[in-house]
Amino acid sequence: MRGFLGDRSDILEGEAQRFRASGLLGRSTPLIALFDYLLVASLEGRAPKEDEIAFAVFNREPGFDRGQDSVVRVYAHRLRRSLEAAYAEPGLDGVRLELPRGEYRLQVAAPEPETSAPEESVARPRWWKQPVSMRMLAPIVLLVGVASAAGSWAVLSHGGQDGEVAAGRANSLWSPLLANDLPTLVVVGDYFLIGESDDGVEVNRLVREFDVNGSADLERHFLSHPDSMAHYMDMDLRYLPTSSALALGRVMPVLGRMGGTRGTSVILASDLTPAMLKSSNIVYVGLISGMGLLRQSAFAASRFAVGSDFDEIVDTRGGHRYISQAAMPQEGNAYSDYGLLSTFQGPEGNMIVIMAGTRDTAVQEMSEMATRSDAVEQARKGAGGKPAFEALYEVAGMDKTNVTGKLLIASAIDSVQVWSAQRPSH
Repeated sequence: MRGFLGDRSDILEGEAQRFRASGLLGRSTPLIALFDYLLVASLEGRAPKEDEIAFAVFNREPGFDRGQDSVVRVYAHRLRRSLEAAYAEPGLDGVRLELPRGEYRLQVAAPEPETSAPEESVARPRWWKQPVSMRMLAPIVLLVGVASAAGSWAVLSHGGQDGEVAAGRANSLWSPLLANDLPTLVVVGDYFLIGESDDGVEVNRLVREFDVNGSADLERHFLSHPDSMAHYMDMDLRYLPTSSALALGRVMPVLGRMGGTRGTSVILASDLTPAMLKSSNIVYVGLISGMGLLRQSAFAASRFAVGSDFDEIVDTRGGHRYISQAAMPQEGNAYSDYGLLSTFQGPEGNMIVIMAGTRDTAVQEMSEMATRSDAVEQARKGAGGKPAFEALYEVAGMDKTNVTGKLLIASAIDSVQVWSAQRPSH
């Protein structure tokens, strides 16, 4: 049993500073703001209420519905997980920073005297880790390779019954794409990982910068952040979420039997170029955070926007915010995730189809919705029967499985506006 250090604000503040400097809060502005707000309140001896945090940190209006808007609980859960991860090293017996469950206050805890270890044998939190050798990174690289292989297997597998494939190909989402004479690129959302070094020589950890989706982006990042050159290394390493492989297994049978000179190829989102957006039909499968170049096009004329982070979708017309709960699932309990299905014309008459989710559960559900004629027609009807449309779904998940999806909003898209919105002004 751990003993708490009472009102020792000096210890609390010191431990908080070390945790903030560790980088384990990432670059999520809302998460950092929540941590800083709770630290100030805790140093003042206060435990703020959920409403107070919502107003002060997340700019919610008075009278917001906590039952519909769980932003405070979602970010508190993330903060709690970050703190737990920081002190997860085996044998750690030192002072630790905690966010008690059911409370919104930070506190420091210490071991009972009889379990204390000598100072020289106390294990350090993760921000004091020893350098990780490339040998230790090998299993991570292997994991990436396995995920990529799973995606390739899904592409090569026809899966499903011929009747289901024929029905999927005939639905109004795919028929315009299959009818033109252009090749099709299936773009899979991926993550470009950067090696981070403490001494500029040996890689200590892998990190993700959301504005860096390839080597060229990393070079541009160095130009605007020259200090990062001392500790960022291009390892040419990418991560493919397993949900993308599962979704491909459902979509590829619909696309994989195209005749004539047309063909279907699979590339990573980090390899997509502007020229490809003009010369091929584009089918995106993956997380919203992994869309890379496509994210600008998908949201250029959309009624939806990505919120304070990639777990939040904002309806800019209705003002409602939809926050995924998939980051904090509890075993055996259902949670909500959110997915976006859209289709619109490309800049040269090519077709673009987007199947994206805030988390893995929604990605899988969007691939199912896209291959179901009844779901596609329901979305199109909700968009006034227009050929270019977008549809937002709430996906009920349990134990990382998509259980069911519900259409929330469907709207027409002006394909011309998509590209005019991205045209540089002179």
